[in-house]
Amino acid sequence: LCGVVGLRPTLGRVSTRGSLPVSWSFDAIGPLARRAEDVAAVLGVIAGYDPEDPVCVELPVDDYGSAIGRDVEGLRLGVLGGTFRGEPLEAATAELLDQAVAQLAGLGMRAEETVLDQHLHAVQVTAEILLAEAAGVHARRLADDPEHFAPDVLARLRRGQAISGPAYACARQEQRRWRRAVFDLLKHHDLLLAPACPFVAPPITGTDPLQMTGLLAQFISIWGLAEVPALVAPIGFVAGLPVAMQLIGRPFDEATLLRVAHAYQQVTDWHQRRPQSVRTEGGGG
Repeated sequence: LCGVVGLRPTLGRVSTRGSLPVSWSFDAIGPLARRAEDVAAVLGVIAGYDPEDPVCVELPVDDYGSAIGRDVEGLRLGVLGGTFRGEPLEAATAELLDQAVAQLAGLGMRAEETVLDQHLHAVQVTAEILLAEAAGVHARRLADDPEHFAPDVLARLRRGQAISGPAYACARQEQRRWRRAVFDLLKHHDLLLAPACPFVAPPITGTDPLQMTGLLAQFISIWGLAEVPALVAPIGFVAGLPVAMQLIGRPFDEATLLRVAHAYQQVTDWHQRRPQSVRTEGGGG
């Protein structure tokens, strides 16, 4: 929604110690920057094992800076269709995605359409696990000071409290099925491409926060459920507002996502665009 590159690393790649938790199964910390190479530089610093974080994984950290300079020719790109191209995806956003795919193919990548039939079910499963865990994380504050939560946040946490133990257990089993489906697809593709958001940033007023959160998360929340990394990068504008594509990779293969995003940014200038100044009535910038 904001025209920058953002990376959500694989769960356990970057320590979350010191952050305000939301969900034990989904919390991840990653860099935001205009350029993929800057994201790579930051990731190289913050990635690594933290013995104080029980989720953090003790694996070597890739040389992300070197990886992004490698050629992308021959990489197999799975372009997600089906429900990833249906409602609520707007036509103008879909057109920009098609242009991005064509540009990546022009760099020598082998683009092929594919599907993940369990997508919409995975969205529901993600919400169940995330809301239940969020209610657990914030149980004490919910009991002692519920009025300190914003109304829309409180409503989501109350939904989480209503999810039963058996329902949560079933959702975790469904997570395994989704994870297997994504892993199987990544056996045939080096990375996947999907929309990031179905439409550009909506007005802050006149929308239902709960409904809008669900719509905006429809294409992005599910990769945390599969425990794979995902990256968003700007691909154009609709009505002056930024649109992004999403690249999804194999576990702990953030390097390939950064490599492809960097190659794309070498032939486009969307990441270099600056928003017009918004001046207040008093003349401030």
